[in-house]
Amino acid sequence: MAGYKYFTVLTDVGKQKLVEAIANETALDFTEMAVGDSNGTSYDPTPDMIALKHETYRATISSVSIDEVDRNIMIFQLVVPSSSGGYYIREAGLFSSDGSLIAIARTAEQYKPQLSEGAGASIDINMRIAISSEAQVYINIPESDSYAT
Repeated sequence: MAGYKYFTVLTDVGKQKLVEAIANETALDFTEMAVGDSNGTSYDPTPDMIALKHETYRATISSVSIDEVDRNIMIFQLVVPSSSGGYYIREAGLFSSDGSLIAIARTAEQYKPQLSEGAGASIDINMRIAISSEAQVYINIPESDSYAT
């Protein structure tokens, strides 16, 4: 994406699912996010991608909110817990309930240590996605410690 070093793109599959949801007046179900180390080198994600280059952690979306300035931007958050680590985070993905990659992001590189290295912390990963106000979006967050606003 010209002009930005870190960005998120809707995948071709994600665009198609969004078009179908709007046309059929059905919901698009976002359920999980994942991060990866992209096999050691940052890259610019492209819409034709169907998976992260090298996924290292995946879980249910931790939270969803609407941007306070631009109400058409949804912010999806994944909390990578301190128990997961030993890798760099360079990429992130947003997945639908059927496992399809809906959006993919190039993230700022950060090392996620594992507790056995003597350090550990949770890391919050945020993906910002522009959604048409015409789209119906259903967020499935079944865990009691997760939230959506």
